[in-house]
Amino acid sequence: MVQDDRKDDPAAGSYEHSDARFGPLALSGFALLALMSVGMLLSRRILESFKVDDEVGPQHPMSAFRQGPAGPLLQADPHLDLAAHEAWEDRVLTEYAWIDPVGGVVQLPIARAMQLALEEGFPLPASTELPDAEGAR
Repeated sequence: MVQDDRKDDPAAGSYEHSDARFGPLALSGFALLALMSVGMLLSRRILESFKVDDEVGPQHPMSAFRQGPAGPLLQADPHLDLAAHEAWEDRVLTEYAWIDPVGGVVQLPIARAMQLALEEGFPLPASTELPDAEGAR
């Protein structure tokens, strides 16, 4: 006779002797599915309640100022814009114009302004002394 040593071992009976029952698992799955569906439907209802109809109810006094821009502000023809900008630059750098007629401020062409600056010289700070021509040698 062979004796069964597993009866004396306390860990011998710790494994499952049968599979999980299908009924409670299926019921839990259906309950979880039902809860998720109810939650999604409730969320949709709440989100739909936040939609504002323009014809229903009074408008907020500042609602007219909440308008966004009409559309993207892109250049329709960048080549024409660049040509217009370059023409403006050329006009500013090469033509005479009054800036302030009352104050006597004029716009000079850049070439004439550089010529006048060289003729009149640049102002020096009061503390700077020019070296003598004889002492520099």
